[in-house]
Parts: sequence; C-alpha cells; structure tokens
Amino acid sequence: MLDDKFVEYISGIKSPFEEEDIPQEEITYDGYMQYFRDCMLKSIGTKESSNQFLLYWKDFLDSCTEQQKNQFIQNCLNRVIKHYQMSFLSSMLTENEYSEKELEDLIFFFVYKRWLKYFPKCLSYIHEKILNNDEGIKVFINSDYDSFVDKLQNCKSCSRILREYFKFCCKDDGIKTLYLTLNDDRLGNYVEQYKLQKRKTGELKNDDVD
Repeated sequence: MLDDKFVEYISGIKSPFEEEDIPQEEITYDGYMQYFRDCMLKSIGTKESSNQFLLYWKDFLDSCTEQQKNQFIQNCLNRVIKHYQMSFLSSMLTENEYSEKELEDLIFFFVYKRWLKYFPKCLSYIHEKILNNDEGIKVFINSDYDSFVDKLQNCKSCSRILREYFKFCCKDDGIKTLYLTLNDDRLGNYVEQYKLQKRKTGELKNDDVD
C-alpha cells in the first residue's frame, strides 16, 4: 500500500490518462524513483538528510541507470555547494578529475555528518557558551580558522576534496562553510570535543581517534 505522502506527491507529477498510453505500473515505478531522488536532494543541509539517504539511497542505486546516478550526484553536489556556500568547489570540480567514490564521499561527508569525526579535533575547544552565541562562534571561527585548516590537512582519511577545498579557497569562503557546517550540529561538535578532552585526561579510552 502506497503511503499518503507518496500518493499526494505522484498525483502532481503525471496522470495515467495523458496523451501517451503508459501502463500504471510504469508510472508508479517512475514516480517512486523521482520521489526517492527529491526526498534525498531536498534533505541536504537539513536534520533529515541522514534519514532520507538511509531510506532511499540503496533503492535508488538498485533501480537507476549509470546516467541517472551521475546526474543525481551532480544535483547533490550543486545542493551542497549552494547550502554550504562553496562556490570555489564548482571550479575545483570543473578543473580536476575526481572518482565517483570521492564525489559520493564528499556528499556523505555532510549528509551523514561525517565531519563530526574530523572538525571537532581540528578546532580549538569551543566552550558551550560560545556555541550558543552566533556572533561568538563567528569570532571564534575567524581566529581559529588557519589552525583548523592546517590540522585538517593531516587528517588523511578525511575527504580529499574537502581538504583541498579548505586549503585553496579564500579564507572568507572557508569561514562561511565551516560556520554553516557547525550549524548543522553544534551540540554534536560540543559532545565530540568533550569526549576528546576526556580522552586527554585518560577518563575515556583513546581508541577511535585517527
């Protein structure tokens, strides 16, 4: 049985009684695929991104053509560039060759908040009071940015594209991207930095820091 959201969605896409004689099953299948793509795409930069990609990514891969997959990856990258204000990334993707896996990893870096594995340990400790203050966190990022970029370059398991972006983009753009990324989960950053502090004092095992 189709869920209500999908029924409402597909009714606005195509009617089975249009000029072409298309079987209802094909319309439903194509509608599902478009629904999957739109749900994932619109979720980028929101709290729902990980849930939407977990729900639909595998089904989408199992059903799409290589051309459809490439187009969707490009659409996701455009969404990432727009939301995180990474205009320099457009030039990087045009001028350099990156593998499909590298491009997917870049998208998942934001979708699944994989940045929480790297950014908290590359930033100086951000006090909770600063995290809850927009102006305070902007001032903090501005003062800590150069150190952050240097430390990120040593995180070899971090997305190569991301490391190159922060290394070569202008400082103002990098600061915007970092600020918008932290905004995705300020509490998550605080928790990760808190655990790092506890590991330094030996109160937590240092078994998952690369």
